[in-house]
Amino acid sequence: MKKLLCILALAVVGCGREWTAASPGEQGARALLVCLNMPTEEAEPAAQAVEVWNHALGGWRGLTPSVGGRSDCDVTVDVVDTKETWCGHTSELGGNHVVLNSTCLKDTYAIVMHELGHVFGAQHAPNTLMAPTLSGMYSWAGSGTLCPDKTTIAQVAAYQRISLTTLSWCY
Repeated sequence: MKKLLCILALAVVGCGREWTAASPGEQGARALLVCLNMPTEEAEPAAQAVEVWNHALGGWRGLTPSVGGRSDCDVTVDVVDTKETWCGHTSELGGNHVVLNSTCLKDTYAIVMHELGHVFGAQHAPNTLMAPTLSGMYSWAGSGTLCPDKTTIAQVAAYQRISLTTLSWCY
């Protein structure tokens, strides 16, 4: 099964307006609270990214965005001022802490989409949402909206050890 998921992870699917249908999730699947600790004007695109991931993970986990400081967060997204060249960083693959560089906030939606991929277990993959650079993500998405593609979702399914049919992706 793991080998099959790895093979599926190699497939690259473009992103459009249509999504695959996910199987119904487990009854009582635990929702995750995603806390967005950032300026109000950046919180809206970040919350939109959380909602898109909520759609993709809906058969497995629900996501709820929350703006402002809370102590009961499952995942925290913070903004820091740094002269570093990175735009986003996740504590570790499958980690629960995302840090955004304040110099990149014009791309908040794209960076949060990408970093949440790491939170759920996706690694860098060229020509997908998980491309290691913003230019790679934008060239993959074309003029469409950045959303979880089949390769990214296959990585999440393999990392979380759940059926790919439980999740959905756009194409």
